[in-house]
Amino acid sequence: MELIFISPEPVEPVLESKNDPASGKKRFIMNSSADIESRFRDLVDYLPVPVFELDGQGRFCYANRRMCEAAGCGPDRLLGMDISALFSPENMEKIKSILLAVMKDGKSIAHECEIMIGGGVSLPVILSINPVTVSGAVAGIRGVVTEISERKALETEIRKREERLRRISDMALEAIVFHEKGKIVDANKAFTEMFGFNLDDLIGADLISLAVPEYRDIILDHVRCRKTGPCEIRAIKSNGTVFDLEFISRVFIEAGKKYYAVVGQDISHRKKVEYLQDHDELTGLYNGRGFSRKLKDMIRTTDAKGVRFAVMCIKIGQEAYSVIKNLDPALEKILINAIPLEIAERLNSVLFADDVIARTGETEYMTLNLLPAENDSRKTMKLINKILDVFSMEFVNGIHLNVFAGVTFYPDDLKTDNPNPVINNCKYACGEAVSRDRNYMFYDEKSYRDTRESMEFAKDLIISVKLENFKNFMVHYQPKVNSAGIIVGMEALARWSHPRWNNPGCDFVDASRFIRVAEDIGLIAEIGNWVLEQACGHTVGLHARDARFRNLQVAVNVSPSQLNAEFLEYLDRVLKATGLPPEFLELEITERESVKEKNAAILSAIRNRNISIALDDFGIDYSALSRLPKLSIDTIKLDKSYIEKIAVDTDYEKLVNYTIKMAHGFSYTVVAEGVEFKEQAEKLFSEMECDKIQGFYYYRPLSMDEYISVLEFNLFGKGGGREGNK
Repeated sequence: MELIFISPEPVEPVLESKNDPASGKKRFIMNSSADIESRFRDLVDYLPVPVFELDGQGRFCYANRRMCEAAGCGPDRLLGMDISALFSPENMEKIKSILLAVMKDGKSIAHECEIMIGGGVSLPVILSINPVTVSGAVAGIRGVVTEISERKALETEIRKREERLRRISDMALEAIVFHEKGKIVDANKAFTEMFGFNLDDLIGADLISLAVPEYRDIILDHVRCRKTGPCEIRAIKSNGTVFDLEFISRVFIEAGKKYYAVVGQDISHRKKVEYLQDHDELTGLYNGRGFSRKLKDMIRTTDAKGVRFAVMCIKIGQEAYSVIKNLDPALEKILINAIPLEIAERLNSVLFADDVIARTGETEYMTLNLLPAENDSRKTMKLINKILDVFSMEFVNGIHLNVFAGVTFYPDDLKTDNPNPVINNCKYACGEAVSRDRNYMFYDEKSYRDTRESMEFAKDLIISVKLENFKNFMVHYQPKVNSAGIIVGMEALARWSHPRWNNPGCDFVDASRFIRVAEDIGLIAEIGNWVLEQACGHTVGLHARDARFRNLQVAVNVSPSQLNAEFLEYLDRVLKATGLPPEFLELEITERESVKEKNAAILSAIRNRNISIALDDFGIDYSALSRLPKLSIDTIKLDKSYIEKIAVDTDYEKLVNYTIKMAHGFSYTVVAEGVEFKEQAEKLFSEMECDKIQGFYYYRPLSMDEYISVLEFNLFGKGGGREGNK
């Protein structure tokens, strides 16, 4: 809507219509002012905008139809009305001052205000006031008023959206700054808190001024929209603190308007965490994870360029650390921190510029050393000697440290894209150096393969016992026979079946192997207890099967680790749970364990329970016959190493014969193990009066079902001697 102020002064004659002789068309010439004014008023009256005139007192002297409609009254009422009726008092004061200024200075003025239209509605407008001059003097005022309702509504909506955008940005955890061509125009609360500035201090500042100088070009690329992806820079807080900032450029569009913003977050903590993931916090060296990553990169580079490198594992001897940990706690803490720092410093002093060093454990370090392409390890030897030299000097507080090193070469020893096997190789070599008390050793494939196989064997044994609850274990029984060939008892033997470790052509793992490993890894007592439970239960089952089986006694091997007070309690529980009378159980122990004073009370307690004790493998340890009277046992079992020689060596024959007679003299029962030939059996029974024999000449170890079949054949008159073993 526009309002046009028209000067009330008369206007000179303007045009008159006449024919043009040249063109034959009519043309207008000057005519009377009354005609012109009449035409003009008719034109203005039909304009779609309010038009009015004011007299010198500010009263309406003319108003067109649109003006009357806007004012909500007819021309009779409007004419003569003061213009102040259309403006609020505060607006009217300003308008009066503008009118006077235009009249005085003769310059046009535009003013935004509100007028009151029909019904008391306030309408926002822009009022343009222009002077009308006559003969060079200001004679009146002409003005244009433009309705701006739509524009004001749009401005209000934009302002609301901007306020909403600010509220949302202030709620965001990320720092957000708005800019125009790199100049900051606004920022949210998180941004001001992150940098430590007041918002007023930031407005108008260059965005790049917040970055460390070497990172400012990166920000410029984002401001100029050459880059839009995530980026990391170093930024500066108001107090000068430098921190890590990750940011990304964003463009927001609200109500058709573009807002350029940078969204960022302080990643200093994350960067520190990432650093500590790959570095040792105390020394600043790479840790195990970081070293593995560097090694993987080196493998990739090596495969591409064909270079070689050595990986070295360095272990510090534990003796010095044991001494340190027995010191005063305050001094211990100082030394525990000081020594790794000094070790790191010394290792860095002897490493080459392109080498990598890591602290992978409390007393373990690793290095990565590039080598010449040709097969020349002199560089590694030089480094090893330097390391030994620096460790030969005393450390803080006069402490000396011994060091061991293991080295593997890539790709000479192993070619792989996985760093772990390479690390394992050098750790294995270092472990060999420690176990052999040597300063350093190089990786040996055969030795490592044997060790690795032993570890895998032990792992599978642990799984079978612990996780699978003896799933692949079973108990076999080797019969014992008397001189008539009648079965009078059996020895329970553990058997383990594993498809990877079974003996060739056999369904079981070599018993001596898994028993030895079980002793090494601490499983032997658990396996021994399981065998005891199975043997007692099976024997009770045999006794119940037939009256002629009721005199059979079962022998079970007991390991040294089982001989303790807890074993006595366990033994009582097993006998009670299975119902086996104690006189039908015999426990076999080694000669070495039988003579230990600490076991005397336990062995005595076992015999007091009416359980027999047999001395297994007699003759291979102490072999002192003078000890026989002092042993708390019932039976001795002659080791097969003696038995296998009695038929070919008269000295052994005399020794075994004499041992049997001495044992009988002390009322011991004698059992010969490992009897495999007829000559051995005949000498033992006929010439030496041995009480019992067990061995492959009579029977191999049998499953319980096989053993029952053999018993029925042997004891029920169906055969005897060796017939049941065929």
